[in-house]
Amino acid sequence: MTASLHIILDTDPGIDDAAAIAAALFAPQLDLQLITTVAGNVSVEKTTRNALQLLHFWNSDIPLAQGA
Repeated sequence: MTASLHIILDTDPGIDDAAAIAAALFAPQLDLQLITTVAGNVSVEKTTRNALQLLHFWNSDIPLAQGA
């Protein structure tokens, strides 16, 4: 099955958003194009680091952009 829905995920990765990133990465009907990070319960620097660590863990080359 080919991916049918291209998505950009805007997130503040904590445990809940880690699950959302995993779902987007591994759902066959989705084509994750970009992840952007924002501040949430912690600073944007920490959420960006969290997202980078998750992408590295899953060996993903999805682009990541740090937001505000």
